[in-house]
Amino acid sequence: MPQNKFLIIGILLAVLAGAGVAIFLAMAVPTTQVVKVGESIKPGDHLRGCLYLEETPKKAVPEGAFSDIMPEDMEILESMYSIATLYKGDILRTYHISETITDGGTLSARLQGMDMKNQVGFALDQDSTAGLILEVGDRLQICAVSEHYQTGAPGQDAQESEEKVSQPAIIVNSAPVIYVPGIEEEDGCVVVALSQDEFLKLSQAKEIGSLYAAVLPIGEK
Repeated sequence: MPQNKFLIIGILLAVLAGAGVAIFLAMAVPTTQVVKVGESIKPGDHLRGCLYLEETPKKAVPEGAFSDIMPEDMEILESMYSIATLYKGDILRTYHISETITDGGTLSARLQGMDMKNQVGFALDQDSTAGLILEVGDRLQICAVSEHYQTGAPGQDAQESEEKVSQPAIIVNSAPVIYVPGIEEEDGCVVVALSQDEFLKLSQAKEIGSLYAAVLPIGEK
């Protein structure tokens, strides 16, 4: 029995010693509260309800991080938008956010945040992407089918070449998806980012034919 008693006392002393060391180390390492992201968000998403504070060693706080902020500052942050793709647990930094968007909307923020400032957003008809399960970041190849885009195959006789046959033509080789409508958006359209030249070509093709989109493999541009 005495041996068990000494054993229990030894275990308790070891636990207390360990706790003391942990407390000492915690006091020896300066910490600060930083703002972190509580869920994955995309460029253009609102930050309300997505942020929390967490105690972090000062040496681990990256440049530009929001730290030691007051409750009123947290309210201001939550009124802003993300211009970057962030994941759960990421530390929020100054270059991740944009003030409440007044000169555009979430799509404008995504074009900026995805480094597409010289491009424009183009909404594809629902028929163009029917059956495709898309996410922001996917790339689409877009073609048009119209009598305007016809080719004469070698060996065709005059009568066959005069017949108007609808042929597909690729208008845009790789358009990044910047918006996908939610399930509740019955009339929502997929939006892709285009250069000015692609925008003009696709606008014309839309008027004279039907547009169809196909998903490109990862890494294709």
